[in-house]
Amino acid sequence: LVNTDMSVHLLNSINVKYQADHGKIVQDAGRNDLADQAAAYLEVHYTEDISLSELANEFFVAPGYLAKKFKEKLDITVMQYLENCRMKSAERLLVSTDMNVTEIARSIGYNDANYFTRVFKKKYGMRQETSETEKDNFVLVFEKKYAIFEAGNYIK
Repeated sequence: LVNTDMSVHLLNSINVKYQADHGKIVQDAGRNDLADQAAAYLEVHYTEDISLSELANEFFVAPGYLAKKFKEKLDITVMQYLENCRMKSAERLLVSTDMNVTEIARSIGYNDANYFTRVFKKKYGMRQETSETEKDNFVLVFEKKYAIFEAGNYIK
């Protein structure tokens, strides 16, 4: 037999906890503005093929409005932010895995490894021609640029 008083107390405790948690979630969401929410979304979904329109649809706003608010708040465009998220992930994968450049490109949201290569080289100031394997060159450049990307200082 189940103790009825114990069951009622347990259900009341769960209900109070749920309401407290739910209220906190709603309150936290209210504190974050659109730009912060969009940035957080990009940090989680950067591996997906995301356009400004698709991102705006996630937040039920017009693409132009999102772009304006994002740039005002973060001083960077939505697509630049997405690229920075992807490049940070590429940095980690280059030095911590045996994945080749094509695998890394695909794993961070680029369907075209050649495009990923161009973006990476542009971001890190590499010349377009290479004398070693692509990955070796990327790792060498990353190691030279690593000091720039200290924790918390890599998105902007």
